[in-house]
Amino acid sequence: MALTGGRCWVAKWGGQVVGHLCLLLDRLPAHIAAEHRAVGYVSDAYVQEGMRGRGIFRALLAEAERFALTADATRLLVGVLAGNARAERAWRFAGFRPYALDLVKELKRSA
Repeated sequence: MALTGGRCWVAKWGGQVVGHLCLLLDRLPAHIAAEHRAVGYVSDAYVQEGMRGRGIFRALLAEAERFALTADATRLLVGVLAGNARAERAWRFAGFRPYALDLVKELKRSA
């Protein structure tokens, strides 16, 4: 499979959608070591509050990992907003570790 595109998965419980996970496939730029350029990027993931703790997230992530492997990706990446400790704990529990630090500065237009 070519390393382009992506896929989204939905989780249903009792006929209702209770969660989703979306994965984009990408090739990182040349300053990244060649063996680590092919990646899957989790662009969005969510499980309804009342449905958490039932393995739904793990099942969605397992599907994304299988898909990424068939596309020859070597890593999965995900961004977590600073201060979202709950999400960071979930991703770390799933085997993710820090990779990069993005910093932001708000720009203000002068009058």
